[in-house]
Amino acid sequence: MSTMPDFSKTTIFNGLSTGQLALVQEYLEINTYQKGSVIIKENTQGSRLYVLTSGKVTVTKNLVMDVLDSQETEAKRLATLDGKDMPSFGENGLITNGLRTANVIAEEDCTVFELSGESFNKIVEKDIHTGYLIVRNISSIVCKRLEDTDKNVVKLATALFLAVGARN
Repeated sequence: MSTMPDFSKTTIFNGLSTGQLALVQEYLEINTYQKGSVIIKENTQGSRLYVLTSGKVTVTKNLVMDVLDSQETEAKRLATLDGKDMPSFGENGLITNGLRTANVIAEEDCTVFELSGESFNKIVEKDIHTGYLIVRNISSIVCKRLEDTDKNVVKLATALFLAVGARN
């Protein structure tokens, strides 16, 4: 296997010691995705955390609720993530094994390290402090995304208010 990336530069593993990073690396699985591949599909169940180490992915969200089975929905681009920054995504799946909240699509050929919920539980069994640090980092990431979402909801509500108010 090729040299492991320096995962200490990844927000999800912030604050982990060299030994704790080595423990996590024992459980990481490397995968590659070709350009155009869907890594995560919105509204499907998932239990993996992903760390992008090369290539680029686009994060999208469907704009319209799927209220009609035959209705096609348009997706809004939320972000583009670059492997040089070693971003993580899919954190909620690691903790809750719940529904995915967005799509993640490979914009280029990508290399991704994945941590399954089962493997995360094994890490916690071996070193609960490592698990705590990862969960703390996930909480920080999710809180930042929630703040951004709150700001966007206020912008949307303001635009709707102005649009409706302009008609009256």
